[in-house]
Amino acid sequence: MLKEYLGLKAEKEKAIAACNYDDCREDIARRYGKLLSYTDDGIQRLLDANSEIEE
Repeated sequence: MLKEYLGLKAEKEKAIAACNYDDCREDIARRYGKLLSYTDDGIQRLLDANSEIEE
C-alpha cells in the first residue's frame, strides 16, 4: 500500500512538473480514493465538492 501511495505521489509530481496535471488530476484523485477504500460514489461526491485546482 505504501509503495502504491508513493507511486501516485510521484506520478502527481511528474504531471505537475510537465504542466499536464489538469489532464490526469481526476484519475489520480480516484486512485487515491480507492487506495483509501472509498466507494466510487464517495469518491465522486468528494470530487464534486472540490472543484478547486490545486498547485
